[in-house]
Amino acid sequence: MSWPSNDRHTGKHSAWPEGEDPAKFRIADDTVVSPQTPNRPLPYSPRYNRTMLDFSPKQFQSSLADTVVWCKMKSVGMDADSDDVRQRHALYTEAEQQWEEAQETIRRGRSGPKIEETKQWQKAMALLKQIRDSLGPMDRNLRSPELKPSFSLDEFEDDALWAQAVAEVVASRSRLRAGTPAEKRDMTVAGRLLLYNPSENLACGAAEVSSNGFFDVNNVPPWDIWIDFSEGTLVSWVPPALLDVAQMGIYVNPEECIRWAKGARRYQSIYA
Repeated sequence: MSWPSNDRHTGKHSAWPEGEDPAKFRIADDTVVSPQTPNRPLPYSPRYNRTMLDFSPKQFQSSLADTVVWCKMKSVGMDADSDDVRQRHALYTEAEQQWEEAQETIRRGRSGPKIEETKQWQKAMALLKQIRDSLGPMDRNLRSPELKPSFSLDEFEDDALWAQAVAEVVASRSRLRAGTPAEKRDMTVAGRLLLYNPSENLACGAAEVSSNGFFDVNNVPPWDIWIDFSEGTLVSWVPPALLDVAQMGIYVNPEECIRWAKGARRYQSIYA
């Protein structure tokens, strides 16, 4: 299933082909990188090999553990069982169903209405708006001033700057979370690894609008959840209660510069 994109400059919508449902990441899983829509050619040649990233090194696992602890300390995105999150997930599931029905309506009719004219599409958009309204602005969530990178996030193609910035965030987070109580270091929590390729970014702003600012205009996820940068790819960890928020941005990202890492297990739903 894919969501229509919303061009923040023109206000026009366009539907993107169906993408591969990403796998749910659990810390114990082995994971590899996979394009979101492997059967559709990208509008450019990716600068880096997307077939595999190695998440097994101790340094990566340590950074991941620090990220989980940091999110617990900030109490952001960790309570996936709260009533608000469950209600949001229910609305999102209903929106998915309405969108799929809208696609099916268009497939059945040869000269019928445009997809944005179907009742199902309009219902799906209304549900997504309801979700965004309930979330409120996300542009400051998980963007702690004490971890803010020291370089401009507009430096898309400079891997050296990205590597330096991520290393700064990782080091600062590790230092600031030192002495965290043992209960905060519990690593049984579920979440997902998120991948971002800065050099492939088109900065259309669709993911920013759809995710209420979880992604910025350049499709960059919040720096509090950055883990590593290698092979031109920023790896982040999305807390369990924010999976749907990130998914809303991923679905409208045409160049697929943001996508989930593919896990060892596969699930039919992002909430499975």
